[in-house]
Amino acid sequence: MESVSLKNVFIQSEESLKSSLRGMYLPRDYKEVQQVINEHITKLLTDNNEFKANLNASDAEYLNSILRMSLSFQKLTFSDSINFAELSTVYEYDIKENNEGNADVLENTITLLPTVITAFFNPWLALVVGGATVLYKKVNPSEKNKPQITKRKIDRSKPITEGMLSDISDAIQNICQEIDDIIDKIKRDRTDLIAKYKYEVESKTLEKMYPQILTGMQYLFMENIKSEKKNQYIESMLFQLGVYGYKVYEYSQNNSGFFTKQVKIGIESPEMYLPAIVKENEDGTVSVAIEGVLFVPQNNN
Repeated sequence: MESVSLKNVFIQSEESLKSSLRGMYLPRDYKEVQQVINEHITKLLTDNNEFKANLNASDAEYLNSILRMSLSFQKLTFSDSINFAELSTVYEYDIKENNEGNADVLENTITLLPTVITAFFNPWLALVVGGATVLYKKVNPSEKNKPQITKRKIDRSKPITEGMLSDISDAIQNICQEIDDIIDKIKRDRTDLIAKYKYEVESKTLEKMYPQILTGMQYLFMENIKSEKKNQYIESMLFQLGVYGYKVYEYSQNNSGFFTKQVKIGIESPEMYLPAIVKENEDGTVSVAIEGVLFVPQNNN
């Protein structure tokens, strides 16, 4: 089955993330943006998606370790101690020159228009308009020509643009690619390790490192079967071969492939000179460790 990358899985959910972020403002909604992005990444790493289904138990455990580290770093964020709404706020000031003379000036310019309209019809109602109290003050001669300053609060946050969403998506794709690269490296290292282990197992065998031991066992086997009284030490040594996956085979038509044939003058029928030693593999197959030797008559060559 072809490997599925985390990056490809994210690309499939990319539009869903963008939809969740559209309508937010920066820097005012920074904490909310961060939360949406973190939750989306966590969902990628924890959901049973195609990427996780393609991992074996070892890779999945490593991915969980990455997730635990990621969550730990998220807890270190300082965003909770920063008021991004306040950071996005600026103040502007309207400066208005006072009228000269003893003109009446309203403290709150927002109520100016309804106050004038009300006073036109009934001056006595000018004290209360729409539930808002209107205050007057006389401009003292000392305050003449002194400017009036009005403070206004303005939110400078801007809506998230499609360009910003693309930048966020690219950043997450880079994170996913880094995780994919790490998992791929683990897989390569594991494949190399298995190959090296297999090579070591296959190369560190009796027939490759100490073939003379197996040859000696062939001769001991022949001496033992020719002897009327079996040697218990030889039989014990031959038994130990079985512990390491080796087995001694005497010649028969069924296992003739384990033997090399040599012509011997003066014999009328085939006779075994040395038995074959065969290794039994883990997958149930057998392979010849040391070939046996079969003498055959000259006319049977």
